[in-house]
Amino acid sequence: MSIDRSSVWTRVAVASCIGLVGLAPAAAQLVESRLVVSGLRRPVYMTQAPGDATRLFVVEKQGFIRTIENGTLQPTTAPFLNIDSIVGGGTTTSSEQGLLGLAFHPNYATNRRFYVHYTNNSNNAVIAEYQRSASNPSLADPSTARILLTIPRNATNHIGGWIGFDAQGLLTIASGDSGGGCDPDNVSQNVNSLRGKMLRIDVDADDFPSDTSRNYRIPAANPFASGGGAPEIWLMGLRNPWRSSYDRATGDLYIADVGQGAQEEISFVAASRPSTPIANFEWPFQEGTATNTCNKSGTLFGQAVDPIRTYGRTEGCSITGGYVYRGSAIPGLEGTYFFADYCNATVWSFRYSPSGGVTSFRNRSLELRAEGDRISSIVSFAEDNAGEMYILEQGSGSANGELWQIIRACSEDLNADNQVDNTDFVLFAQAYTLFDCADPLMPAGCPSDFNLDGSVDNLDFVLFAAAYNEFLCP
Repeated sequence: MSIDRSSVWTRVAVASCIGLVGLAPAAAQLVESRLVVSGLRRPVYMTQAPGDATRLFVVEKQGFIRTIENGTLQPTTAPFLNIDSIVGGGTTTSSEQGLLGLAFHPNYATNRRFYVHYTNNSNNAVIAEYQRSASNPSLADPSTARILLTIPRNATNHIGGWIGFDAQGLLTIASGDSGGGCDPDNVSQNVNSLRGKMLRIDVDADDFPSDTSRNYRIPAANPFASGGGAPEIWLMGLRNPWRSSYDRATGDLYIADVGQGAQEEISFVAASRPSTPIANFEWPFQEGTATNTCNKSGTLFGQAVDPIRTYGRTEGCSITGGYVYRGSAIPGLEGTYFFADYCNATVWSFRYSPSGGVTSFRNRSLELRAEGDRISSIVSFAEDNAGEMYILEQGSGSANGELWQIIRACSEDLNADNQVDNTDFVLFAQAYTLFDCADPLMPAGCPSDFNLDGSVDNLDFVLFAAAYNEFLCP
């Protein structure tokens, strides 16, 4: 279908003559999902680099990082990074091994450094640093590889895998207990083991210059920085913290820990919480709120911290942690945390505060149905630089993973008054004239780019026209 761009201004003039009528926004904020790309190979994570508004970076567990540039997935022959040869596992969706985590340095725009979390060919967990090419922002430089930390393991599951920088620029590393029922090696409660923990290191300095296997500084506030345990440890008593996140507005940490057979759990660590006494999430003495399912005896080290939300086996079997929404495209979701269950693709949301607890709990699964069917195999949530939120569907085969964006239902209602009318057309026409989402005059988040291809063009006009004809939002 061909559309004359100049004809838009005819519609603008008509809109001005008709007059503009608005309704009060609805109290409930509905959402829906929109496909960004398909054809991903066992994706497990997506993020965006600081200072780079044109690329999304998708982690594929076999050992590839691929880019989505202006809405187009770049081919497997041109990945941002290919470390398949040194990554152990990750060749099937059932494997818990592989390339699992990615975090860009807060100063990536100038130092080009980023970090990955993977299992190597010896099945150990590795945190490594790389740099982006100085001349090509779509290409990493493999020759810059530098291993920061290796965590010995004796099993192929319960790896954890997430990494992320906190507000102070410290790198947080989620490390699982290495598998087996009820933590058979008792590592989660062992203050000298790096497994079953959240670790925290400073990647901008080195406290161990003579040790080539430890290339980082120990933060002074870590609980065992001065002795008594492994100095890298920050939090303890975890089983398999697969996906966690920092709230970009508050600095608070949400940890989603996969349970064994009783409960899945979400724990919360306030940004203001002191590092001592160390927070202990009680595994394997406690699973969620189910006490002593593993018949363990002993005394917990530090301060026991209960989860803020749990669910049992009637509701799911493997939690996928998400993010607190801090974008601008869906104002009614501000401060709302999203999470899901991998096994049945149920998506929930809630708001949380230490004083008020969990409120506004809601099942979002029906809202997020994708083209007549709900998204399945939710392996990760993601957010971009603008705070907009995405869902990664791992898929069941080698190249059927998908990335979806959570958007406001009836997103063509640009002024959020529950109708797609002349006011919205004027707003759309202004964006249509600018065309490129990278234009500094384009509204934040480029809300008129309905098909997410990086431009407001004729394809978006077709979508807008269809909504305009419907007039009222659902």
